[in-house]
Amino acid sequence: MSRNPSIWDRVYAGLRKSIENGSLAPGSRIPSQDELSREYDVPRHAVRRALELLKRERLVGSWQGRGAYVLGRPLVYKINNQTRFATSMRENGSEVRIVILSSKSRGHPSAEIASLLGISQRETAFVSEILHFVDDVPMAIGRHYFDPRRFPNMLDVLSESSWSPGAFKLFGLDSYSRSQTLVKTRIPTASEALALDLAPAQPVFELLGRNIDPDGNPIEVTEAIVRGDRIQLLI
Repeated sequence: MSRNPSIWDRVYAGLRKSIENGSLAPGSRIPSQDELSREYDVPRHAVRRALELLKRERLVGSWQGRGAYVLGRPLVYKINNQTRFATSMRENGSEVRIVILSSKSRGHPSAEIASLLGISQRETAFVSEILHFVDDVPMAIGRHYFDPRRFPNMLDVLSESSWSPGAFKLFGLDSYSRSQTLVKTRIPTASEALALDLAPAQPVFELLGRNIDPDGNPIEVTEAIVRGDRIQLLI
């Protein structure tokens, strides 16, 4: 420990207060070490010491090449037969906002998507890509695949309801379940990192799931790209 803790303690106390009172909101970037050094009139080693302590307390994280940011409280995403990302986030006490990024027909889906959806790769699938904001922080990208033979105007219906459960209700399907979820970790693509406001090297969870109707027929394949720095999976 430093012989004079007051040098770094001032920076630590100031940043912690800003995090706790919301001046520095979850996901927001913390000023650079040079800026903090000037603001608190302390050497950079004192700033680094304060940031290290905040990282140990899981209040602050860092991205290579992009500095430090506020972690906020971890958010639990429940993975079970009723998996719904927005529902899990609301159960955490968070506000969820959903933005549709694109909705289109896509020919020749991947072999894995086609198999899970129960169609041939030669067939066309509907795909809608949405972005989930949790407490105004971009948290997950969702790609939803549908069989157009069963849901011929799904893209129009989905644009009205903004999320799958509401769209399925408009088709008369009030209940459905998750039959399987495959979880991977990987580095995001450039477009995913941009949408989620992540550093290119920050890992994400990739969850590939299949939803089925009460008769066991596949109705949707979901591909969720979820921030690994903020989300905890509960399986």
